Amino acid sequence: MNNGPALLFTLVFGIVIVVYLFSYLSRRLQNQERLMAIEKGVSVPVVAATPLDPVAKARRTRQAALLLIAAGIAGGITFAGAFLWDRQILSTAGFGIIPLVLGVAVAPFFLGVAFLVDYSFLKRELEKEKERQ
Repeated sequence: MNNGPALLFTLVFGIVIVVYLFSYLSRRLQNQERLMAIEKGVSVPVVAATPLDPVAKARRTRQAALLLIAAGIAGGITFAGAFLWDRQILSTAGFGIIPLVLGVAVAPFFLGVAFLVDYSFLKRELEKEKERQ
């Protein structure tokens, strides 16, 4: 019995659920701490949702792009290495697994490329803004 795709599906969604759970628990703890500080009479600064300055936004976009491209390349190399290491994977898993594996490896790569395109647009807007001033 081949449970590879089911295991992959379970692991991916399990990781996502754990990340969301920790995010929720962290926010809940921060809110409890803030409420306890208010009860004690300590002044708590209001955390406003201020937009990032354009330079920081461009920097984060570039960092995300490079990270995603690196993850896509690393995933592709890992999966290619696994297929080259044990060629029997193709015969036991079947050829239907190849598009899934390529999608897992290629999706972050193309997301990174999209972020790089967005970074170039942000950079161009910053240059136009500097010329106006």
